[in-house]
Amino acid sequence: MNEIAKQIESAIKLSRRRAKPPLTEKVTSLLAFLRDAEDGRTQPIIADAIEEDGLPVSAEDLERLRTATTKLHLHETKDGYAFYPDPPLKLRDIRRINRENNGHYFSPETIRFWGSRPHSKVHQGPGGTFIVDEKDNHDRTARLFAVRHFDPKTGGVNASFDGGFTWLPGDLGSSEEAHALAAHLAQHGRLPEPQQ
Repeated sequence: MNEIAKQIESAIKLSRRRAKPPLTEKVTSLLAFLRDAEDGRTQPIIADAIEEDGLPVSAEDLERLRTATTKLHLHETKDGYAFYPDPPLKLRDIRRINRENNGHYFSPETIRFWGSRPHSKVHQGPGGTFIVDEKDNHDRTARLFAVRHFDPKTGGVNASFDGGFTWLPGDLGSSEEAHALAAHLAQHGRLPEPQQ
């Protein structure tokens, strides 16, 4: 066997070792059942099957799958699989859902009135879906950054979440600060603890 053939064979073996194992027939049929289910009551059974089959799902995701009260969806990641409450959304999906539910958050009039510019990055996770909106301050001398919660059921983009009990900051000074907060909220579903 010549040197080039050996290199090709070695590369094929390496790629096979790195490839994610495919979902087994049992897990695939359980996931189809989950997709059609109206709630998450079958999710602990699916978590057990995934763990039993040794599929690359983190322990955190398996625990989330076992304890979630809402329906989760399977998503492929770079290294394996993960579970999230809703299919990943893009800003265009949020705009469309908001418009289809008679929302005006993204209407040209609202954008013009507030001088706002929603950022394209969507933060989504077990804690919910959040976006960052950049807007003028009241005298239009500076730009401020607001974190907003998106409710996929109503299409609403709101300054509060968890039923209106927690208000989100609308006057953050930097894009980095706003995106860090949005990512934290998406992951944890609550505001960070105040620094002592």
